[in-house]
Amino acid sequence: MDMEDLNSKIGKTSRALYQKLEEGESALNRIISEKFSEGSSMDTEDLNLKIGEAAGVLYRRLEKGECTLSQIKNYLAENGFDASIAIMAIGWLAREDKIHAYKASNIWLLKLN
Repeated sequence: MDMEDLNSKIGKTSRALYQKLEEGESALNRIISEKFSEGSSMDTEDLNLKIGEAAGVLYRRLEKGECTLSQIKNYLAENGFDASIAIMAIGWLAREDKIHAYKASNIWLLKLN
């Protein structure tokens, strides 16, 4: 592969990654706005505690082995956390560099670092 092909491939990959990040940011903004919309009884401190609690439950589950996003959502739902809290818990652990996400056969998997 020559340098021009490599640069082209890097550019395409970067654009695709940027688009996915924008989609994720949009989804996260939607979730947060839903949580803080009028009539919501959860304040910021309560939300942070709930996300932290879900992150702990998720971390303990991932200690047993990797999971798909669907498995994580279902596991956290069984433990009293809705899908939006599950997504934020994943973000919490990712921000702390505790988990690794990767895609295999169009399925996102998460495991501990």
